[in-house]
Amino acid sequence: MCDSNPAISVIVPVYNEEKFLRNCLNSIAGQTMRDFEVIVVNDGSTDNSLNIMKEFKDKYTNFIIINKENSGTSGARNQALKYARGDYIAFVDSDDYIEPEFLKRLYSFAKKTDSDIACCGYYTYIPEKNKHIRKPFCLKTGVYSSEKILNSLIKDVRMHFYMWNKLWKRKLFEDHNITFPNMCFEDIPVSMSLFYFADKIAVINEEYYNYTRHENSIVSNMDVQKLNDYIKAFACIRNFLEKNNDFDNYKFSFLWYGYRTIITNFKLVYKVCTRNKDFKGLIPKLISLNSNVLNCMKSDFTCFNSTDDFPDSIR
Repeated sequence: MCDSNPAISVIVPVYNEEKFLRNCLNSIAGQTMRDFEVIVVNDGSTDNSLNIMKEFKDKYTNFIIINKENSGTSGARNQALKYARGDYIAFVDSDDYIEPEFLKRLYSFAKKTDSDIACCGYYTYIPEKNKHIRKPFCLKTGVYSSEKILNSLIKDVRMHFYMWNKLWKRKLFEDHNITFPNMCFEDIPVSMSLFYFADKIAVINEEYYNYTRHENSIVSNMDVQKLNDYIKAFACIRNFLEKNNDFDNYKFSFLWYGYRTIITNFKLVYKVCTRNKDFKGLIPKLISLNSNVLNCMKSDFTCFNSTDDFPDSIR
């Protein structure tokens, strides 16, 4: 590997993903841009994933493997960020894959426009049906201010909280001490912080990322802890804006997202009750979840210091 720092560090957390991992890593290795490193984090895998990682490390000099005990995606990403040397960071989930031009197009546009973040559209890939569903941006290709993007991001309509269809300037993480909290839906508070501190955001209304939706996805496997984390992630948005004395500028978008979250809770709780075959718990769970959502929407919201301090909605 070259002694100079690469333009991009691609971070791939891996836990028991042997079915999709080779396709994922092949898509990264086949990028038309060459100035990047790949940090693959083996998060305590017990299947053949580590052997697949070793194949790529042996074949490509820009592949790095980090082995650690299982702690989830957040812990794996945080560990990789300590080793990352790139000017920009890309996150690729180990069951997804990227188009050959993904890194080149986003990096070139970010550098050309001096943007802190670059985003692109994506496809949802359903492997059982071998089907790709186009998910373009509603935003036109161009450069946007943080405030413009945040109002779309908080509503979760034109811009989404995903870490993976974007390039992030590494200095955003370092200058503002941003790390991933140990929870599900960790993308929400981290994206919120990164977009808030960015000066300019570049958007490319073309699809260069392929998100794989399958039976093991987080929403497909909802449980009580994930429900609690979903509401906690929502609370993190309000908490962040309050701590930065900027809630009023985004109040309408946040309240809009709050009512959308209440509606979404019906779908998520139904999934949990269906899996547990216990529909007697449906109403109490909905009441508990939505009560916490409404509390986050009140004018007298109480800030918390860390995600561990926010109470679970369902106990």
